[in-house]
Amino acid sequence: MLAKFRQIKTSYFKLLLLACLGFFLVSLTLLFIPLYISFQNSIVKSVSSHSLKTLSQTSYSVEFMQESANTVAEQLFFNSTINQLLYALDYNDIDTIISLNTLNSYVKSTLFIESVYIYSSKTGNVSFSSKTNGSGFEHIDDFYDSDYLKTLKANESSRFIPFPRITSNDKLVYSFLLPSSRSSDLMFSNSIMINISAKWLENTYKSIGNQQDDMILIIDSNGVVVNQNAYAPVLADLKEDPMIVRILNERVNEGYFLSSMDGEKQLVTYTSSPETGWSFVLLTPYSTILGSFANLKTIIFAIYFSIMICGIPICLIVTKRLYVPYSVIQNKLVDLEVRYKSNHMVEKQNKLHALLVFPSPFSESQVLQLKAANQFKVRFDQPYSMLLLQIDRFADFCDQYPIRDRALITYCIQNISEEIIGKVVGAESVQIDRNGVCMLFNQTSELQTRLTPLVKEIQQTVRKDLKLSVSVCVAESGHTIADASQIYQTARESILNKFFKRPGCIVYASEETAKKRAGHSEYQPARQKQLTDLIMVGKFEAAKKLLSEMIENLKDAHYDYFSQIILTITLELNNTIQLLEKANELTLPFQFNTFIAKINNMESVEELLNLFFRLFDEMEAQLELKKKSKNEKLVQEIIGIIQRDYRDVNLSLESIADLVHLSSSHLRRLFKKETGSSIADYISRTRMEQATHLLLSTSLSIANISEQVGYVNSTYFFTLL
Repeated sequence: MLAKFRQIKTSYFKLLLLACLGFFLVSLTLLFIPLYISFQNSIVKSVSSHSLKTLSQTSYSVEFMQESANTVAEQLFFNSTINQLLYALDYNDIDTIISLNTLNSYVKSTLFIESVYIYSSKTGNVSFSSKTNGSGFEHIDDFYDSDYLKTLKANESSRFIPFPRITSNDKLVYSFLLPSSRSSDLMFSNSIMINISAKWLENTYKSIGNQQDDMILIIDSNGVVVNQNAYAPVLADLKEDPMIVRILNERVNEGYFLSSMDGEKQLVTYTSSPETGWSFVLLTPYSTILGSFANLKTIIFAIYFSIMICGIPICLIVTKRLYVPYSVIQNKLVDLEVRYKSNHMVEKQNKLHALLVFPSPFSESQVLQLKAANQFKVRFDQPYSMLLLQIDRFADFCDQYPIRDRALITYCIQNISEEIIGKVVGAESVQIDRNGVCMLFNQTSELQTRLTPLVKEIQQTVRKDLKLSVSVCVAESGHTIADASQIYQTARESILNKFFKRPGCIVYASEETAKKRAGHSEYQPARQKQLTDLIMVGKFEAAKKLLSEMIENLKDAHYDYFSQIILTITLELNNTIQLLEKANELTLPFQFNTFIAKINNMESVEELLNLFFRLFDEMEAQLELKKKSKNEKLVQEIIGIIQRDYRDVNLSLESIADLVHLSSSHLRRLFKKETGSSIADYISRTRMEQATHLLLSTSLSIANISEQVGYVNSTYFFTLL
């Protein structure tokens, strides 16, 4: 009746509280959602307006570039001096020099012009002036800019518009082609090509003031990329890209929309230039837009959560006032019930604990009195048995839950076990260790056939409800009160053998006891010596394989014997590590006591092997680092010898090997591995560096310099130069 009353009161309180909170939160959210959406739209509109101004300035820069190129082209075309390069049948040296100098002055005086090409169809020559390649003239078939001929074939339109291209030296330029009339017998007409550096345009729109995360993409009317950007390579064809298709198909010259790129939301702002046929696209990360207005957004959310925080206590106060008449009665009844049950539970747990841990703490008559007083549900004058449950991966369990929660979870395991075993027979449970629960129950014929399924049901229920795995030991039977302590001790020893099974296993004490009595396979100390020898010579992979085989051979042994062997291996490993540290003058990451403590916390063979393997990997890394340090020191010593003795004509691999007391073959491999160069090559390179220095800084003859850098044969030295 008390439990039913408490359930009604709790449900009533929850109902009132949820109703108040629900009404308040829904009303508040419906108020702020339109406000927040309006705020976001205003931000997007403001940013897109600023982006359009940026793009308009970029478009103006391109139009200015086009007009400037057109002006320069006309000036060149009507300049009588430069005109000779177009129409002269042959080149007079003086006139050609004057014309090229005039052309060169145009190029150098204009910041954005990279180069100018003038093609004469009569001679087939290209006169050029470039900021990077100087000036001169070459036949069109031999012209250094191999893309120029292809450009003449593809762009003979009379319209003076820029078209992007990659020059032979991998530079992106915008070329303007001004062709003149041609005869029908000529392959190409006379033309003037002005190449403007794409870097100039890039610096122009970067200086306009767009955000660091913004990206400007420029495409022509065919959807081809014409500028350097992170979205697509230059000259890439994006006519099938959904975003570009939308921009090219828009009927208006400018606008904005939201799109997605690489999973990130972007604000796409665009405008078009009718003069050039180019479209200018500015991509702004949506997160950057909202981030730039973070303060205002923070204020809105602060107001929202402030109202929410203030409203929740109000809802609690209202609910509490409605609940007060019921809570007063409930608290009094619950307090009485908890006090009674707590005292009764503590007393019974203490008696069960003493019964299992201490031999014969109670006489049979005392236990019968406790049974008569309804304190124990188990009769010890009849056959009885027990289950010992242990939480798997207990170290992780302790890290995940504080001590109070661990006690509560253990209590839940007791209740689950009592409820499931209680379907068949009365049972008692007690928390006997930090990670163990012991179940006591009488033997019945029905229980003997259903015990294993019931144990599995306990494990499944704990796994489902508590998200934990438990291993269970089914203990042997007892017949008197004096047997309880011995049965418990046997179960504690037997459940340790879960180490060789998977988590959530069932261990039968009778089988483990029989295994212990039957003995075990003889351990082979020679394999342990082989393990330490492998570690001493640095063969850690072979050591891992051998250790795995040794532990695999011990899986059928009892855990007590297995733990003794592991302790022996660890002691021998400790001695081996001390020898390695002394021989290599280093400190390896191993503390014997700490390592033993970790072994004691292992719950499976796999965990134990991983612990040893991690140690082997750390040892190998430290030894390899030490070896590398020694090799680097030796290489530096060899380099020092070469820098010191490069004048010695007898300096060679063999002479250096004698100095450092190593074989020449080993020295050759070591130096090649560390530097990527052979010793002979390094000696030759050092001598040539010194010879170059002497040639530049002294007036010595080549013969003298050859002798000073270690070459007897000056003719051979001259060939090296």
